[in-house]
Amino acid sequence: MWPGQAMSLKVEKVLHVEKSKYQDVLVFKSTDYGNVLVLDDCIQCTERDEFSYQEMIAHLALNSHPNPKKALVIGGGDGG
Repeated sequence: MWPGQAMSLKVEKVLHVEKSKYQDVLVFKSTDYGNVLVLDDCIQCTERDEFSYQEMIAHLALNSHPNPKKALVIGGGDGG
């Protein structure tokens, strides 16, 4: 991920493992972070912190318009 940085999570239960045409997919339940999505051995999002990611992508659209009323985000892909 980042040189010199590591993160470990306690796995309570493996929910899904798959090797797709494009990447290795792992979904597991962590004792502290809830459900965790891992793609190619790199954590993509967790239930505990996904709200910050969702807020960021919504604010990109809202800040791009002078008078926003609504924002629709299509294709996030992680199900957050």
